[in-house]
Amino acid sequence: MRNFKHTGEKVILALSLIVIIFGCSGCWFFDSPEADMLEYALEQQKANNKNPETAGGMANIIKETITGSTGDKESDAALGVVKLVEKIKKADQIMNEARKNRNNEGMLIAIDMFPKDWTFRNSKYILDLEQNSTISAERSKQLANSFAKEIPGTYDKLLERRVNEFYEVVNRREMIKSKYNKELIPGNAGYNLYNGLADALQDRYNRFKRTSDLE
Repeated sequence: MRNFKHTGEKVILALSLIVIIFGCSGCWFFDSPEADMLEYALEQQKANNKNPETAGGMANIIKETITGSTGDKESDAALGVVKLVEKIKKADQIMNEARKNRNNEGMLIAIDMFPKDWTFRNSKYILDLEQNSTISAERSKQLANSFAKEIPGTYDKLLERRVNEFYEVVNRREMIKSKYNKELIPGNAGYNLYNGLADALQDRYNRFKRTSDLE
């Protein structure tokens, strides 16, 4: 883990991290240098007597729960990062289950936890098209694009992820149709879903000029 010159820098970085990743959830945090802050937070949890495995640490946790503060800014900042990471994990778990089960309600719960997570909005966009909710789909797409563009270099990641996720959904749909000779949604030929995939390929081509996307 990198060393910080001043204790105050740790507090500022921890507090800044809470603000930054609150709107970006799992889209980059665990693959970035800022992941060091999680290690730091866990260290501070023990260093500031917040280890739940000790009697003193448990007492401080209870104090923080009741009063909203441990009385120490650095410890509070570190604990805030830990809590945020736990929330991220829970939201990702809910969203992954919703993606798997094509569940609209589950996606809405995850989005409510992290409204600016572009990965969540993108998945909702694809599900909306699959379920022919075209108005909701357009809003979800616009929000996903907008939030991704707030982070340098992330819109390119969105274009790649969107195409890949479309293919996953389409391939699963076609597998079920072939195996059981029925559509996932009775009477629906998937017109909006396939048009969405075509649009995603066109957007990616416009960005990267890959001829394979035009095929």
